Amino acid sequence: MKIAIGLVVHNEANNIESLLTSIIKEQFNSPTEIKVFVYTDRPTDSTENIVKDLSNLYQNKIRHLRGRQNRGKVHGVNTILYHIKKNTYNYVVMMDGDIKIKHGALCTLVEFMEKNPNILGAKPMCIPIIKGNFLQRIRATVIKKKVIFSSKNKMYKILTGRLNITRGINTYPFIETGHLYEDIKLNLTIPYTQIDICTDSTIEYEYKSSLLNQFRYKRREGRAFGMLKENFPCLYNEQKRRLRFSTYFLTGGLGGYFTEFVSSLNAIESVVFTVECLVNTLGFATGFIFNHLKNDRSVNTCSKWKK
Repeated sequence: MKIAIGLVVHNEANNIESLLTSIIKEQFNSPTEIKVFVYTDRPTDSTENIVKDLSNLYQNKIRHLRGRQNRGKVHGVNTILYHIKKNTYNYVVMMDGDIKIKHGALCTLVEFMEKNPNILGAKPMCIPIIKGNFLQRIRATVIKKKVIFSSKNKMYKILTGRLNITRGINTYPFIETGHLYEDIKLNLTIPYTQIDICTDSTIEYEYKSSLLNQFRYKRREGRAFGMLKENFPCLYNEQKRRLRFSTYFLTGGLGGYFTEFVSSLNAIESVVFTVECLVNTLGFATGFIFNHLKNDRSVNTCSKWKK
């Protein structure tokens, strides 16, 4: 099995050596050949020299691609994919240069995909690093070669076309954004859908800024759970056992006030949903009647004009 790993790095002198070393030392249960493609886009620190030294040390495992100027991450990703296309790899992993990978994470992702051929790709893997009130989202994406997967309602051909959107590391104030993470290990997606399936893995909850968006989000989540329950009952049961954002914030000392607030939200949600349905029905009926009357009026007018 052959795995290609791509990294686009800029000023990552403090992290790039440990990251590349941990990738090279990653252990797999089956014979695996790893090739790391590192693209540097004219960094202003010692990143380029570190990558150059490591590529000389691990000549068969690390290839250094030097950009003539800083043309952005997307250009770097496309450059890496151009070189990867020239060879035969079973899997491609794209990650940022400012992350740390959990030992055995790549092995877990790849082995799961080996055992489940219907899985086209693993969505961004998040590893939690909590420092004070900050939680760092660390992402790596494993992609099967020459497959099509869906992201943000757009289709991308990996390694057969150009990748024009990337997602990288982000650091968020934990309380401000309301992102919650639990038992983070890996994320997988059902092929040709936007539904995540989880095996001892990440569940991300995002508190929507708008109450109406929160209601709509929950309704979409319900449909996703329905499909998950039908096709993956064991994963559905595992998902239902995990904490919701309301339970999480309860542990933060808000006590029964928050419980009552959440209960009120649930009650309001059902009322708003019912009202929304009634309004939609009323709007449809009004429009239908209006169009019908308008058509009748036009017929009568034409009849009088002919007379």
